[in-house]
Amino acid sequence: MKKIGLKLTFQDHYDNSVAKGVLKYSKNKIDWEINGAGHWFFEDTKYIDALIARIETVEEKEMYEKLNIPVVDIAGAYFSNKISTVRNDDWDTGGRCGKYFYNLGVRNFAMCLVSNTNWSRERMLGFSSSLNINFEKLNCFSRPLNWWKDIYNHNDVDFQNWLKSLPHHTGLFCCNDLSAMKVANTLRVLSINVPSDIIILGVDNEELLCMLSKPTLSSMALQLEKIGYTAAKVLDALIEDENKKIVYRIPPLDVVERESTTLLFDGDIFVTQAILFIKKNIGTSFSVNDIVNQIGCSRRTLEIRFRKIFNTSIHSFIVEEKLQKARELLVRSNLQIKEISSECGFGSLQRFHASFIKKYGISPNKYR
Repeated sequence: MKKIGLKLTFQDHYDNSVAKGVLKYSKNKIDWEINGAGHWFFEDTKYIDALIARIETVEEKEMYEKLNIPVVDIAGAYFSNKISTVRNDDWDTGGRCGKYFYNLGVRNFAMCLVSNTNWSRERMLGFSSSLNINFEKLNCFSRPLNWWKDIYNHNDVDFQNWLKSLPHHTGLFCCNDLSAMKVANTLRVLSINVPSDIIILGVDNEELLCMLSKPTLSSMALQLEKIGYTAAKVLDALIEDENKKIVYRIPPLDVVERESTTLLFDGDIFVTQAILFIKKNIGTSFSVNDIVNQIGCSRRTLEIRFRKIFNTSIHSFIVEEKLQKARELLVRSNLQIKEISSECGFGSLQRFHASFIKKYGISPNKYR
């Protein structure tokens, strides 16, 4: 019997979701016994044969490098020549968040980072690259992870001054939801409005944390269960061949929109009303004429204004929104393909398949 250690804190959505993925893989491994770290589980690595760990400090990295057992890291905070990694694709995450802001009509950008971590830096590089900004010129505020964890401490004068210096209508990308929560709390103390003054977007989709914030926080959701499942699969391969070193990057899902990114699109009330109508009715079948009848604007006027802001037609935007919701449901739900097609407001299953393949190059079944 192989004793597999899980060195996770089990204190947040990230760890719990990764653990679910590990357990899903281990169901078919009758020779595996899963042991979580902590008072109820193993306290010493000598009791385990292989390890999946969330390595968050240099000291942890160096300690695990010395073990004579297979180790898979699921954080990617520090590079190691000896430890295999299954992690979120942080460059892609940053890039998608940059494009999300740009598609909102935002043109001023800033970022909050966790200092001295690879994942935070890669999110910054992807973010700046997607916006064609030299990363050295991106307006950033960086502090250690423990500083961000103190989310209700608003007394750092440097942080306050930095937030107050941001231009009106800045898209502030926070590298995780902890930093986004601290930003939101501090902005509220400073009487800076979110989202009309500063638009906030986090990462992880820590649902409880995001919903506790005032306003609620939009966040990029990650495929955490898939990270856990793949980490277990990689560990299985390492048990067979300990000399391998494997690195996997799992792409993120999509932005889960909440109040912190709900804004007036480029100051245009008609476009804003159109976007809100689309998002509210995304699960139904509606036409562009339904939108213009609802908001009291001519179709030609709305099409011109819409294309000016988003560089696309209203119809194409609607299809894109429906497909993004479909992608999320394909990964995060157990709904059948036909049910997802209906849930996303496609008139027929055939139309859903054709639209999905045209956009992503693969069928919904293969994507799932």
